[in-house]
Amino acid sequence: MHKIKQQFTILGLRIYLNTLALFNKEKAGLIAFNIFCTPRKGRLRERDAQFLSTATQEKDLFVKDVNIRCYHWQGPGDTVLLVHGWESNAARWQRLIKQLLARGFNVIALDGPGHGQSGGRQFNVPLYASMMEVVVRHYQPQAIVGHSIGGFASVFLLSQGQYPSVQQLAILGTPAELSKMVAGYQRLVGLSNRVVAGLKGLFEKRFGFTMAHFSGPTLARTLSIPGLIIHDLNDQTVAHADAESYAANWPQARLISTRSQGHRLNGDGVPEAVVSFLLQKEAVA
Repeated sequence: MHKIKQQFTILGLRIYLNTLALFNKEKAGLIAFNIFCTPRKGRLRERDAQFLSTATQEKDLFVKDVNIRCYHWQGPGDTVLLVHGWESNAARWQRLIKQLLARGFNVIALDGPGHGQSGGRQFNVPLYASMMEVVVRHYQPQAIVGHSIGGFASVFLLSQGQYPSVQQLAILGTPAELSKMVAGYQRLVGLSNRVVAGLKGLFEKRFGFTMAHFSGPTLARTLSIPGLIIHDLNDQTVAHADAESYAANWPQARLISTRSQGHRLNGDGVPEAVVSFLLQKEAVA
């Protein structure tokens, strides 16, 4: 029944936006953009909330009047910032956080805009990067670990400014091209080219960038810090080819390919690989 309702919803949206675009592609593009950038506001599961309650919670950071919820697990070592992906929250890092704390790291995790306990309703890469910038300036992390869109936002942030505290970046299951994500959205809903043209025009006007500029591998060419790329060969959400593209364009990055982790990359071996990568800095130092 849910699937049938979803199909009718998509059909109605397709007819409405494609018809509207014949008369006003800018308005159709705005509506399509807002839908594209609006996650379902997931509630924290009780066990996740219990885990997050073990952290000190920062409630007084803001970006564009949107509150940023950060979670801080104190440790004596380097500070690591953890950045989740679409329709997720800071609790997704439980396994990695436990291993980081066991090795003495100081851990910060945040909820993205419209996710978890942070404010806002929309979620997009520039907004997420703006939120991350506030957190990075505040906590001065030595390393960032990002999953999925969180990885993309991390690459974008570090390519746009100077953040001298950040000396390592790990990205997990990270998409490479925003234009490919929009193309997937177009196929899913059945949007006309006029609707998408309106969406792209709005994006460029609002952010000052074309969607072509939002190429993770291209942005990664500017990074001069060591990187770790982890991606599953059977990821059904983001193709492994995206990880290969990052690896080919990021001079100091290493690619680890898994086989049975899927997109979440939360199983055995992944937290250990991330911790091992972060400890390499200490070995060099």
